[in-house]
Amino acid sequence: MKLLSKESLSLLALKAFSLILLLFLLTAPVFCLVIERDMRAGATGIPFGYLAARGVRLALTVGLCLWLRHRSRAVLANSGNRQVLGFALVLGCAALCLALNGVAAAVYMGLSHSVGFPQDMHLFWAVLYEQMLGGNFLWSVLLGQGVLFFPLPKRRASKAA
Repeated sequence: MKLLSKESLSLLALKAFSLILLLFLLTAPVFCLVIERDMRAGATGIPFGYLAARGVRLALTVGLCLWLRHRSRAVLANSGNRQVLGFALVLGCAALCLALNGVAAAVYMGLSHSVGFPQDMHLFWAVLYEQMLGGNFLWSVLLGQGVLFFPLPKRRASKAA
């Protein structure tokens, strides 16, 4: 099986990554509106609108990956459960290592400091930057890949009496 053949796990992972990226780009204006509304109102306390928008986006991420999983049943079945589970575990471990070792946060803070985030940015670009590099995107990709690749137990046919 080639790395990026028509029926490969890596191509499936790339499709999921692309769908999640597109979802983040399409939902950035919604987050801008929510954040701008909170800034104008001088909101303090728990930002319920922001949390609700993040929850909806996570639900959409899961839905997109379930849809992709359903469409790619043949690829997942042909790959074998061990290979699929191994692929999911490698992706998950890599993301967790980056997050737990502080590498992801260090990269985010280093980039933020070098580009002058958020002082020198328009609100849309600041929101998109924060959403993509602040951890939201990484955890959404990790969740999506888990939904896509984690093998589910096979259903047993019920015995008719």
